[in-house]
Amino acid sequence: MSNVSINLTYLCNRGCDYCHAKDFSKRWSNEISLKGLEFVFKWLSNQKKKTRFISFVGGEPTLFSQINTALGLAKKYNFQVVFYTNGIFDIKKINIYSPAISLFAVNLNSRQEYSNQDLELLYFNLKKLRKASRRVGLRFNITSTNSSYEHLITACKKLGIDNVGFSLAIPSIFGRNKHVKRENLKSFSSYLLKLTKDLLKNKIKFSSYCPVPYCSFSKKERDFLIKNNGIRGTCDIERDYTITPDLTVLPCSPLAIEGPSLKSFKNEEEIFDYYKEFIDKLKWEVDLFPECKNCDFRKKKQCQGSCLIYKILKVNNSLQLMNKKLRISDIMKKL
Repeated sequence: MSNVSINLTYLCNRGCDYCHAKDFSKRWSNEISLKGLEFVFKWLSNQKKKTRFISFVGGEPTLFSQINTALGLAKKYNFQVVFYTNGIFDIKKINIYSPAISLFAVNLNSRQEYSNQDLELLYFNLKKLRKASRRVGLRFNITSTNSSYEHLITACKKLGIDNVGFSLAIPSIFGRNKHVKRENLKSFSSYLLKLTKDLLKNKIKFSSYCPVPYCSFSKKERDFLIKNNGIRGTCDIERDYTITPDLTVLPCSPLAIEGPSLKSFKNEEEIFDYYKEFIDKLKWEVDLFPECKNCDFRKKKQCQGSCLIYKILKVNNSLQLMNKKLRISDIMKKL
């Protein structure tokens, strides 16, 4: 089954320094049109392998000017929506009771990243979502080994939330956001081990979003983390794609390269075929570290090192391409 994300808007009411999508509003339309959104739903509905779940992402999806209409369209076409949000929004402006919403995935990051006012609104909204009997999961973005997570566990216990997803903060396509540097990826092994043990201790279900180097851990640590979804070595990008507000199709949201419009594809298999060679080369022919070259995990295709955006930055030095459009052909020439 494919994982489809729809970028309703690149507008946001926050200025999170780790956000990989900060520059996207300069490259694509600020929000999708209702005509474009309905085209997406019709296109997905016509696929032989039906997609039941989609994700609304951004930016901040609650800022989409027609958010309740978007939820109505999702219901009309029988889609269940995973709704990604920073949680700091006017809850009166969105129908939190919409039957189209399967899950609210709400950011709850380190305490120091919020003002008291923002944190108060965030907790108020989380309580409202829980009272509305909506499924709620928390997302935790890790920017440093000092990222505090005690309040994350406290929130889960107080609000009855048992679902947490976490990830190391990855770079944007230009590497301008606050993120975990490639050379520091392995230094997070102790932090990730402690985080997963503390979540388990408090009976909180969790999963890791972004791949990390398997060689960062001892065999015992690695086996424990893999068994409990605390780390992953590869991503599932082969069956993913993201649709931007102007209907550009990306292999996933962080890989913000210039791609074709959804209108140019007849079906999902054409999308997967279009990006297949590009993804395979990035995954298995670009080494993040010198030791990757002879690594058994890599040879067995169990570990790709980390998010593929690190590999794009490595081969393209994207810091020098800030005002240019980055295409697959540009990257493939250097692979």
